[in-house]
Amino acid sequence: LAMDDIDVVSICTPNDRHEEMAVAALEAGKHVYLDKPVAVTAESARRIARAAAETVSREALIDQVKTRRYTRGRISRALCHALMHVSAEDLPALPGYARLLGFREGARPLLRRMQESGFPLYSRPARAADMALDIRADELWRIGAGLPRGEIYREAPVILP
Repeated sequence: LAMDDIDVVSICTPNDRHEEMAVAALEAGKHVYLDKPVAVTAESARRIARAAAETVSREALIDQVKTRRYTRGRISRALCHALMHVSAEDLPALPGYARLLGFREGARPLLRRMQESGFPLYSRPARAADMALDIRADELWRIGAGLPRGEIYREAPVILP
């Protein structure tokens, strides 16, 4: 762990050794790949989580905890939900609107029928009061990704020929 040329530590030991090794590697500033189960007790998992809380970036944290089952995208969404205090109960079973990012010119009749049906179809989310959660999620994602905030809400949909 003292070697500067080691960036990542993959812990492939019996489960009851995960905590000791993961915490030591995290405290040494290394990225840690730790397969499931993360720990054998809830307290061990909390200790690993506390050590990971001191990581330098969101991307480093995702790299530390991703597995084949828990992909970068899945972990990123879970982190977003946690930071926004959103649980499964807060999310609707079906969407209450559609957010239009782009479309082909030939789709105009379909879009017109959708609008006529009364189903909310937004092309400028900043104007849609019921999209507050979507807007917060996008802003949080942009902060984590190092992108300028709010840009997507000022742009018109892309229309392809």
